[in-house]
Amino acid sequence: MGTLTHEQKKLHDSEEKAWTRIEEQLPRVWGPNQKIFQRHIPRKMVFSRAAGEGIAYVKDDDGDVKAWMKSLGGEIRQRAGI
Repeated sequence: MGTLTHEQKKLHDSEEKAWTRIEEQLPRVWGPNQKIFQRHIPRKMVFSRAAGEGIAYVKDDDGDVKAWMKSLGGEIRQRAGI
């Protein structure tokens, strides 16, 4: 599942439906030990402005982007066992 979503606090209805489909189909397609990360990243203009430049170019005036990336990174580290 892509990590960019419409809202910060919860998934949009269409995203919830996609999430459910992925949960159902993922084991059949990729095997039983796949991970769907819980952290979603809300669609924000800061990402559009930095497109093609890399995450280092995201202007993060309020610190939200850093917090979202730190949360996702924590899930990745936990999954990787580091």
